[in-house]
Amino acid sequence: VPDAGDGGALDAPGEIARLELGEGIPFRRIADGDTLVLSRGSQGGQHVCINLRAFAMVGRGMRIRLWITRDSDGAIVTDEFTTRLSFYPPDAGGAPTDFVELTDLALQFPISDGGVLPAGVLDTDLTIHGELVDRDGRMASEDTSVRVAWGENACSAFLIVDAGRLEGKV
Repeated sequence: VPDAGDGGALDAPGEIARLELGEGIPFRRIADGDTLVLSRGSQGGQHVCINLRAFAMVGRGMRIRLWITRDSDGAIVTDEFTTRLSFYPPDAGGAPTDFVELTDLALQFPISDGGVLPAGVLDTDLTIHGELVDRDGRMASEDTSVRVAWGENACSAFLIVDAGRLEGKV
């Protein structure tokens, strides 16, 4: 059960660390063959929003690495997302959970001076890669085959703001 005082440290001796790549609120695990929604950001960027769930890992100060490659040649087609952030237990209404999570990471696709995606991103077989290392050195990774397609903004943080504007609350 996560210990909130430790940023979500899991008391799971012997349990194997595991990462799940997902999207949306509520969390939906990305399955092989899924299409991720490519969104236009407010500052001209183009991105997909990714959520992460970590099992049997210490949540505070986790090292994260996310990127997408094109299957045909292995080329990296996103900006590599590498940082250290803290994961937290989800709001489960007081119910215990066996994971910690981080939501709404914007994985950016580089754009040319003309504001277009690099060739070979849309209608192409891609793989999203995720790696985590917690402060105790436990590692977890996941690779999932995906495609990307244009859609409405898929980041829940942005959707909340957009919905508030529509209702005159923001």
